[in-house]
Amino acid sequence: MVAAKKWGSQVHTLVYAALGGEKKWGKSLEPTGYEVNLALHYVIPHSKAFVGVELYHSQNGPVYENAIRPQVRVALKNNLLVGFVSSFSLKNSDPVSSFIRIIYEPKKRK
Repeated sequence: MVAAKKWGSQVHTLVYAALGGEKKWGKSLEPTGYEVNLALHYVIPHSKAFVGVELYHSQNGPVYENAIRPQVRVALKNNLLVGFVSSFSLKNSDPVSSFIRIIYEPKKRK
């Protein structure tokens, strides 16, 4: 399930929730876990750039993860963007990580 809302022209929110399952041949679907993401982004006026934060929670059987993911997105061209994301686990034993998203937005057909 995905739900998103724009609060004016600059503030955007998003909720993403999913259930996980495993299906073995000839057996029924067995639930294995779930994940939930809550995101809040502030879009820089007159651009496609934003700064934001995502709260992430997942559980797969007894294993769970909680993280805070600050993020920034900037436009390289009109239809090519790059997002920088860091992930800070709320478990003291997990390391800090980061990743980059390359986003291509095809031109809209008229």
